[in-house]
Amino acid sequence: MVTSNIRSAHLMPGLRILWPSLYWLNNRRTRQLIKPSFTLQSETQLLQTLVEAEPDSLWEEISEVPKTRRIDISLIVPVRNEAGNLPAVLPLIKKIPGVFEIIIVDGHSHDESVRVARRLLPNARIILQRGLGKGEAITFGAQTAKGNYVGILDSDGSNDPRELYHYVDLARKGFDLVKGTRYMDGGRSDDETIFRKILIIGAQKVANTLWRSSFRDISYGMFLMKRDKLLELDLQSQRHDVEWELMGESHRRGLNIIEVPSVERKRVYGRSNVKIVYDGFLIAKVVLKMFFRRIMHPQSRPVRPGNLLTDFPA
Repeated sequence: MVTSNIRSAHLMPGLRILWPSLYWLNNRRTRQLIKPSFTLQSETQLLQTLVEAEPDSLWEEISEVPKTRRIDISLIVPVRNEAGNLPAVLPLIKKIPGVFEIIIVDGHSHDESVRVARRLLPNARIILQRGLGKGEAITFGAQTAKGNYVGILDSDGSNDPRELYHYVDLARKGFDLVKGTRYMDGGRSDDETIFRKILIIGAQKVANTLWRSSFRDISYGMFLMKRDKLLELDLQSQRHDVEWELMGESHRRGLNIIEVPSVERKRVYGRSNVKIVYDGFLIAKVVLKMFFRRIMHPQSRPVRPGNLLTDFPA
C-alpha cells in the first residue's frame, strides 16, 4: 500500500503537466487572435459576396435527374451563435433539389443568428429549441418536420450544402441513411487538429470492433435520412455524441446505410461548440451503450455500410 501511494505521488505531477499540454495541442489551431470589431452588416455583405461568387454549373444538372422516388426533404439547420457564418450557408440551401422546407433550430443564441436567418431565408421555419445541444436540436427538428426525409446541415460553414445533391440521388435509390465521410477517396478535412483526428479514429476503431461494423467516419455531422426511420431510433444523445448513437442504432436495426465522400471546410467565423474532453466522454458512453444494447437486444441482420466508389462505380 505504501509503495502504491509513493508511485501515485510521483505520477500526479506528470499528469498535471501532460493533460494541459494535450488540451493546448487540440485547441492550438482553433484559437483566434483578437480582431477589430466589424458591424454585423459589413460581415454579412462580405460573406454574401463570397457566396455569390460560387459557380452554379452543378445545379444545372438537377432538373435532369429522374424522380424515381418522391423525396421531400425537411432540411434541419441547428444554430447557436452563428450569425457570422449563416450568410455563407443559407443562400446555398435554396438550390438543393428536393428541399420541401427549411427548419432552423435556434439553440438560444445570444447573437443576431435569428435575425440574420430571417433576412436570408424569409420562408424558413425558425423554431426555438427546447433544451440545448446539437442532438436535442436534431430530434426536436425531426419531430416538427413534414418531409419524408430529414437532412442535417451544420451552420458553421464547414459543410458544403451542394454536396446534398449526391445525397438526394442516393436516397432515390432506396437508402435509409446517406452519411458523409471525410476518410475515403474524395473526402478530407481542412479543419481538424492532429490530436482530434487521433481521438476520432481511435474511438471509431473501438466502436467498429464492438459493433461489428465498418464505418469510416461516425462523427461527421452531415447526413440525409428517412424521417420515420430517424424518429424510430428514439435518439437520447443531446450533444455531439448524437452521430455515434445514430450510426450505432441504425446499424443494430439493419438499416440500409451508405457513406459518401465529403469535404469538411474550415469554420468561417468563430470557434467550435465542441468540447473535446466532455464530448469525448459522452461518445465513450454511447459506444458502450450501443455495444451492450446489441448484445441484449439484437435486431435484424446488420447491413454492411455501402461504399459509393465500389457499389456505384463511375
